[in-house]
Amino acid sequence: MNEQQPSWSQNWKVWMLNSLNKNLSEEDRIKILEECGRACHPPFLSDLARKIFEKTNDIDAFLEEFSKEYEGLHLEGDNIYVVYDKCVCPSIGDYLGDLADFTETYCYCSRGWVKELFEKALAKSIEVDIIETVVRDSDHCRFKVHLRE
Repeated sequence: MNEQQPSWSQNWKVWMLNSLNKNLSEEDRIKILEECGRACHPPFLSDLARKIFEKTNDIDAFLEEFSKEYEGLHLEGDNIYVVYDKCVCPSIGDYLGDLADFTETYCYCSRGWVKELFEKALAKSIEVDIIETVVRDSDHCRFKVHLRE
């Protein structure tokens, strides 16, 4: 059986991550990948979230309403998560090789994406923790969002 192999451009992503890991501090790698995620974020989604927040003007009401529009948002008690049943990044989705080729550094891109969404919506800085990801050998991606003071 002839299995497809990653293309040169797909392998380039892996080579780039390996180079970042080899040549930059963890702090610099995180900063770079988070900025990539922020740049990739679609403004229409944070605009929608912002409108919902302005209408509700309450974090709990906002979360309840926004979770109806954004199925990645999961509320579990007092905890707020963004959860996907697979890696939704297009750079991973079209990759033909083993996801283990991607390093954990890559997931900071998604963390930046989630930060951008909620920071734009709420007009304040927030923290996001990477709990688990497909690239880090889980069956889903899960980010904890710290919105409540």
